[in-house]
Amino acid sequence: MRSSVLAFATDLLDEGADTLLAVVLRPVGVDCDGPADLAAKVAVLRELGAPEVECYDYGLMRLSSLDRIGAALRS
Repeated sequence: MRSSVLAFATDLLDEGADTLLAVVLRPVGVDCDGPADLAAKVAVLRELGAPEVECYDYGLMRLSSLDRIGAALRS
């Protein structure tokens, strides 16, 4: 997982030093296996200096699962 996130982000960052990288993650389904997986993706993006990480499709999540987004962003 880390290598695929890293490869995607590195391709975008290679476009130029002035490029801002804001990433939108889907915290459910095939994109994230659970809270630990989402937190790991957020950690990789922070290491790369992504100034912004957002989530979408959370309207499809169970209400009890929404806490994983906040936990990942706080970790």
